[in-house]
Amino acid sequence: MKYIQTVTGKIPADEMGITTTHEHLLIKQKNFNAEQHGEDEEYLNQKVCLRNRGKILYNLHKYPDNVILDNPDLITSEVLEFKKAGGKTLIDCTCHGLDPNPEAVRRIALNAGINIVMPTGVYTHPYHPLWVKDLSFQELAELFEKEINHGIAGTSIKAGFIGEIGISCFNNEEKKVVKAAAIAQKNTGTAIVFHMNHQYTTEVIDVLEKNGADLSKAIIGHCDHMFEKIDYFESLLKRKVNLAFDTFGMDITLSHELCYPNDYGRFSAIRILSNMGFINQIVVGHDVCFKVQLKEFGGFGYSHLLENVVLVMKNNGFSEDEINTLLVKNPARIFGVEED
Repeated sequence: MKYIQTVTGKIPADEMGITTTHEHLLIKQKNFNAEQHGEDEEYLNQKVCLRNRGKILYNLHKYPDNVILDNPDLITSEVLEFKKAGGKTLIDCTCHGLDPNPEAVRRIALNAGINIVMPTGVYTHPYHPLWVKDLSFQELAELFEKEINHGIAGTSIKAGFIGEIGISCFNNEEKKVVKAAAIAQKNTGTAIVFHMNHQYTTEVIDVLEKNGADLSKAIIGHCDHMFEKIDYFESLLKRKVNLAFDTFGMDITLSHELCYPNDYGRFSAIRILSNMGFINQIVVGHDVCFKVQLKEFGGFGYSHLLENVVLVMKNNGFSEDEINTLLVKNPARIFGVEED
């Protein structure tokens, strides 16, 4: 029997239910300071509110207050909206480098009455804690396995997967982390979730394969902005990895970063891939990691897929079985681990 390791203990994989596969509950990201971007420092130090929300949407990482989610009570209320809409499990991708707080997340899970799965792993190189550089790939793999088998960051709260492994420049340090993740995956059977710079996806998959990882347990994250690259997606899916369209609700153009499609663009790509026979290798989420994404600040929160997107998908030809596959069947398969 397969199980899911949540922050409150193991559950049978077939009880995972409706799952959003890439979120953050409590997270501290880096911001770019005012001097770098020539913005008014007084403006940058404002708290997120509805009045400045529009400007922040085009400069998500620049505003210090926007890149931190640190209020457990607020996040609990947001998570309850997901539960009210029918959601049962949240995959929290907050790993080392993003200031994970497993004990606080466990309290959120208990207070909200919902399943939350947390990871072991390391984010992109600019976020690497100093200790990552001092460890070999073997030592990193041992750390990942320890956090899966015994607990994250010295707690008794066990990790349920590896991720989100950050790929930015794919330098030697990031390659070391991927190699360690592959070894830990092979030894534990858990899923691996990637924050992917798609310039390096093929190389990353090659490293996984070379080191014995089960590619069917790997999720290539942030495929949304590549939504028109169907041939690219097909080449990845033929290697048995899974694709995540995990920024539903983000419909913005960032002049210095990325251009996100709207939700119609996202599920149109999924529609094409489903017609090609790949629906069993696709998962979805919102990647809530900024204050402006929370309902409290005018965003869609963690419940957007269930409250809004699913209905529109059904109106555009998606069947109940396809929706269930994206939200229930695929997460259970990917994150489920065989009981010893």
